Formats: sequence, C-alpha cells, structure tokens
Amino acid sequence: MSIFKKLILFVSLLLCPVATAGEFTFTYDDSSGVWYDYTGIVEAEDADQLRGIMKTWPTRNVFITIDSGGGDAFGGLALFWEAERWDNLTTIAGKDLGAWSAAAMFWLGSPRDWHESEESKVGFHQAYCNPWRPPGCDLTIFRERLVECFNKAGYHGTLFDAHLTATQQTWGVSGWAVLTDEGWLFHHTGFNVSYKIIPIWEI
Repeated sequence: MSIFKKLILFVSLLLCPVATAGEFTFTYDDSSGVWYDYTGIVEAEDADQLRGIMKTWPTRNVFITIDSGGGDAFGGLALFWEAERWDNLTTIAGKDLGAWSAAAMFWLGSPRDWHESEESKVGFHQAYCNPWRPPGCDLTIFRERLVECFNKAGYHGTLFDAHLTATQQTWGVSGWAVLTDEGWLFHHTGFNVSYKIIPIWEI
C-alpha cells in the first residue's frame, strides 16, 4: 500500500466516529446479590449484554447502578424490554450522573428501580434526530413503542408522551421531565433550573 493510501486510510479512521456501547462493570458480590455499574453511551447491543448478565445469575438478585447520559433511543427501548423480563433485576439511578434519556428507559424497565442518593436523577425527554431543529425525523413508530413502555411501567403512556413532546416543542432538547427522590421536576439543562410539576401521566 502506498504512503498516500495509508495516509488517506489514517485520516478516514480519525474522522469516522467509533460507536462505543454502554459498559457493564462487575463491582462486587455479597449476601444481597451481585452488583454492576452501567456507564457510557447506550447502544442497541447493550440489551444483549444485559441478557448475558442475567443468564449468568438466574438465581441471584442483580443490582445495576446506572450513570449514563443516554444514547440510542431504540437501544433504550431494547434495554427496557430486556430489563422487564427479569424478576431478579433492580436498577438504581446513580449519584454521580444518574439515568438520562435512553438510559432512563433502561432504569424504568426493571421490576424495581431505586435512587442511589438524594442527588440521583432520572431524566426523560422526547427522542430526536436533529438537536438544532428537533425532532428532525418521523417519530411515529418510536412514540408508539414509548407509549407501550410507559404503560407497562404503570404510567399513562399517551399523557407522558404528549408531555415530552410539548416540552420539546417549547424548550427544544434542553427540556426534561426529571424524577428524583422529591418527585417529578421540569428541568432545563441550558439554564440549569428545575421546578416541581404535577405528574399528569401517573395512574
């Protein structure tokens, strides 16, 4: 291979983004069960990683602390549906970052979900393809799946989806519905302001 071709290959590798899936890290095993941390960017294959963990410990309680800012929307849905299959799974919103966007769907999917501390947050927003002019794509299929997930988790999915859509139309991708130990908040990441809201989507 010529030096010129090698240079072109090297530059193309630098310019092409490399997908980095979320990472499950085993932390410890004690009398309560086995403990993992989940960090990084949510990707579609993360549900397969979760399935592998749960098959490894079919008779043990599995606790997964989530500190992720999110990632692929459909990856989050896949994690939701995989998580809800396992009665021995507990997801925990971490104190360092918490569970946001697609990672929030993962947190929501398990039979039991906790907050690690008062600082822990779980943030939901409507999906988008273009952050400058959201949503920037047709969300019909995704929103149908989103409503199914919220219904499964015990919320009124249609109302939750409508709230997320209205929030996005008003505030763009900076507007969030955030669940904390204190209840539901509206949070604006650009202004870094929060205030309590009445959760009309709760049943």
